[in-house]
Amino acid sequence: MMNNEKHYMVHIQGGPEPETPSVATRTQNWIREQISKLVHSSSDESISLRGAARNLDILPLLNTDGNRWYGVRPNGDLLSFELHAPHCECTEEDQWKRATVLFKASKDCPQLKPLVASAPLASRPCSRCGGSGEIQLRGESVPCICGGLGWVPPMFDEMDKKETRTENKPYS
Repeated sequence: MMNNEKHYMVHIQGGPEPETPSVATRTQNWIREQISKLVHSSSDESISLRGAARNLDILPLLNTDGNRWYGVRPNGDLLSFELHAPHCECTEEDQWKRATVLFKASKDCPQLKPLVASAPLASRPCSRCGGSGEIQLRGESVPCICGGLGWVPPMFDEMDKKETRTENKPYS
C-alpha cells in the first residue's frame, strides 16, 4: 500500500528559478531512493525490513526492541512500527523523541539532518552535558541521555530538578 501523494510545482512567471532542488525536495527524493533500494534488495538479512518498507512506504531507521522500529516516510513523518504485518504503525508526535531518533539516524545518514528539529523555545540546555550532547565516560565521549541533542524538553528538565532535590534530602 504505497503512499501516492501528488505534488505540484508552482511557477511564478518571471520569478527567479532555483538552480538546484530545495533541501526538502532533495531529502524527500533521497528517502524515496533508499526505500526503493531496500524494497528491491535481494539481501536475506533485510527480508522483514523490505516488507515493512513496501507496505508502509517507510525507510526503517532504528530498532527499538527487536520487533519495533522507527522509520521515516518521504514526507518526513516519523513512525513507530512492527516489522511483521499488521505493522501497528503510529506517528511519533513527541517532538523530543522525534528529534532524538532522527539525530541518531543522521549520524549514519547525514541526508536526514534537515529533518532534525532545532530546540523549541520552551526547551532547556541539558544539565548533564551542558548542551554539547556528549559526556565523558572513562575518557571517551559518549552520547548524553538527551539523545545527543544538547537540549531537553521542559518536563524532562523538571524531572531532573525533582530528582536532584530528592537526592539531597536527608533520610528520616
